[in-house]
Amino acid sequence: MQSALAHQWQRMADGKAQILERVGRISPEARAWGPADGGWSAVDVVEHLVLVEEGVAAALAKEPSPERPRVLGAGGRFPFWLVRVVLLTGVRRIRVPVDLVVPKGGVTWEALTGRWNDQRARLERWVTEAPETVLTAPRFKHPIGGWLDVRGALTFTADHLVNHLRQIGRIERGLTRSRE
Repeated sequence: MQSALAHQWQRMADGKAQILERVGRISPEARAWGPADGGWSAVDVVEHLVLVEEGVAAALAKEPSPERPRVLGAGGRFPFWLVRVVLLTGVRRIRVPVDLVVPKGGVTWEALTGRWNDQRARLERWVTEAPETVLTAPRFKHPIGGWLDVRGALTFTADHLVNHLRQIGRIERGLTRSRE
């Protein structure tokens, strides 16, 4: 893997490991617990993360269509940097911008972790084997941040994990309060 991508890939690996370790410590029954306000359970968060990474990987691997050029919008990279700030600081919660990545439920913990591992391995193979020209071209369109190259897509994915680590923390605190 190119050194320009290695840092973001490591952030993704670290974030995934932290999520799986923290959610794995929660009892199987409690993993399905969600806040009374209809918020997500810990398993819902993991399913969301798997769905997002599957979508990012599919978009990166998809060949661009000549009929639909992939170009930066008028705002350039500003929308992406704004998304990054929100994800990394947690200053504001972002609602899921597309229904495709909303958890559907009914997936076992084992199935989710297996799916995430398989998907991550496929993405790593693709990133490792992709030619330089593909890595620096717009490949993934974030619904808010706009078109991103591979490095941008990996950066978003790593930042997204950081954001959901905070959510796991809120769920953990909610579980503790619900037992009191």
